[in-house]
Amino acid sequence: MGRTAWSVALGLAVAGIVGSAVAQDIIATRQEEMKGLGQRMGTFKAVLVDKSGGSLDDVKAGARYLAEKAPLIPSWFPAGTGEGKTDAMPAIWEKPAEFEAKAKTMAELAVALEAAAQSGDEAAATQAFATLGREGCGGCHTTFRKPEEQSYKKM
Repeated sequence: MGRTAWSVALGLAVAGIVGSAVAQDIIATRQEEMKGLGQRMGTFKAVLVDKSGGSLDDVKAGARYLAEKAPLIPSWFPAGTGEGKTDAMPAIWEKPAEFEAKAKTMAELAVALEAAAQSGDEAAATQAFATLGREGCGGCHTTFRKPEEQSYKKM
């Protein structure tokens, strides 16, 4: 192989390593963001289901956080970040409009939870939380996240 061919091959190899490192940074960042969403869901459960602490004000604040973050979710999954330590399914990139619609639904359900918490109606907030979990988080995870038994964490 000539000198130019070696230079091109080396350049491509370096680009692949850098690209892979950048992809892993993006994956790590989105996993942190998702943990933040999950922590809010844990707060809602503690207040509304377990009755182990917190208040409707905590639910209201957490719901506002979810409503603000949910529309950003699709941006956390740029092309090329489906490999490595991630539970993201290929459907994210194969069905981007559906993925974006799920994020929009989550935002709308979070707004509904915030309104229910604002009203002071704990029963309404509990129902809104259940709907958010089922249709917001669960609605997306069913199609776009690997099942627990297939998680990279189990490998």
